[in-house]
Amino acid sequence: MKIKYWILLLFYFIWTAAQASNSIFIERDTILPKVFIIGHYENLYENLLLDYETLLLTACDEDMGSAFKKWTGFLKEMTVYSEEVNYNLKGVKLWINVFFNADGKVDYLAYYLKPISKNLDRTELNQFLESFIKRYRFPLQHHERYSHHGTATFPLFSELYEGE
Repeated sequence: MKIKYWILLLFYFIWTAAQASNSIFIERDTILPKVFIIGHYENLYENLLLDYETLLLTACDEDMGSAFKKWTGFLKEMTVYSEEVNYNLKGVKLWINVFFNADGKVDYLAYYLKPISKNLDRTELNQFLESFIKRYRFPLQHHERYSHHGTATFPLFSELYEGE
């Protein structure tokens, strides 16, 4: 009886290890989509963080005002585009990581909806974000790739104060 138990246990560990290694290989062979949810594609996402290690603040020569202005401009352009394509962002709250190439084109955008965000269809949000980054160019060129990790809440606070 003891031998059967050990053999069964050995097969269980071999099967578990095979399943784990298959999931890693599947991710390695997967092409990272331009827009994805943080937590999906974890290994590829970690590689992005290493490949785009220069931060927006660094690319702006450590000028916090300039970096903030460029970031809020990015969010404002996203809002303008949402109005053009009739996609309602009001109530959307998210963590967002944007990965820019040296000429300001967005290579990847990772996001995660905050728990207090309005509920919406993730497929539609992905499609909206994909179409936005295809046409958008960030107004900063730098000698290397860079990224920014922040939050976004729509409507933007600046829009709320502009109306007053």
